[in-house]
Amino acid sequence: MAQTSETRLVRLRPSAGTLLLPNLVLAVSVFCLMFFSETVSPEVYQILIWSAIGAISLFWLIPVLNWLASSLVVTDQRLIHRSGLFGLRKKVIQFSELSSIDLQRPKPLRRKVLSLSKVDGQELTISGYSRTKLLAAAIEAEASKTL
Repeated sequence: MAQTSETRLVRLRPSAGTLLLPNLVLAVSVFCLMFFSETVSPEVYQILIWSAIGAISLFWLIPVLNWLASSLVVTDQRLIHRSGLFGLRKKVIQFSELSSIDLQRPKPLRRKVLSLSKVDGQELTISGYSRTKLLAAAIEAEASKTL
């Protein structure tokens, strides 16, 4: 029984720029709590605290957990893309099943999008990662080794 070991070449997280808005919501919520702490009655302040906890958990905690769980792993045999709240959406593409790699920029000021097509017609689009051009070159080099 032969076991093949897989070497992890690259592991990337999405760019941290996606956390700008959630961190802004966190800062505004904390500022409002500090500002209104002495000016309103304790009953109203209690409502403000619970509202801030709701806003922070909805607009800060969920995007941060989503960002922490998302990753793109390139090994010498396959590409693994995890996304979703706890990394539950997992897509795996073996390099032997890869038919084409396309790098495109959908809008002038947006990041590049990497499209990977499998032989059976399924397509995986990857966006939000920095250095997409180098990533496409690394995937293409590894895919050419397996063919």
